[in-house]
Amino acid sequence: MRVPINWNAATGLQYVSLKQIQDVVMRRERRGFVLFLLLNSLVLGCGQSGVSQAPISGDVTFAGQPIVFGTIQIIPDKSKGHTGPAANLDIVNGHFEGRGSGKGIVAGPHVLLVTAYGEVPPDPPADESANVVIPPGPEPLFVKYKIEADLKGGVQRFEIPESARGFGLTRR
Repeated sequence: MRVPINWNAATGLQYVSLKQIQDVVMRRERRGFVLFLLLNSLVLGCGQSGVSQAPISGDVTFAGQPIVFGTIQIIPDKSKGHTGPAANLDIVNGHFEGRGSGKGIVAGPHVLLVTAYGEVPPDPPADESANVVIPPGPEPLFVKYKIEADLKGGVQRFEIPESARGFGLTRR
C-alpha cells in the first residue's frame, strides 16, 4: 500500500509505502532507545559509587566521661555545598568506628548528631513470640546534639559539654 506524504507543485503527490514508513520509525526508535541507554548509563555512572570514602573512628565524651552507649549520625553539610553518603554509627564505651563498605565518609564539612545514654539499653528477648513485657529502656541523656565539623576521616575526638544534658528531650 502506498500513502501520499508530500505535495510538490513540480512533481505532484509523492508516495511512500507503509514498509518504508515502518523502517524510518523503527530506525528512529532504535536510535532513541540507544540514546536513552547511553544517557542513563552516564547518569547512573555519576553516582556516589566512585567517591572515595575515608574510614572514620574516634571517641566521644560527655562532661569529660566516655559515653556509655549512643549513636552518632555523620551527615554531609549540604548548606556548605558538600554531598556524599551519610553514616550512622554506634557509640559503645565512648568509641565509634566506621570502616568497610558504606561506613566511611567523604572528606568535607559535616553535621554530626549525637544521641547518648547513661547505660546500655536491654537486649530484646531472644524469642520474639514469647509474651514478655519489655521494660522501657533508659532515658537518653540528650538527643541529636548538633556538632559542625570539617572531617577528613581518621581518628576524631568530640567532647559534649554538660550543658547538653536534656538537649532534644521533651519533658512530661
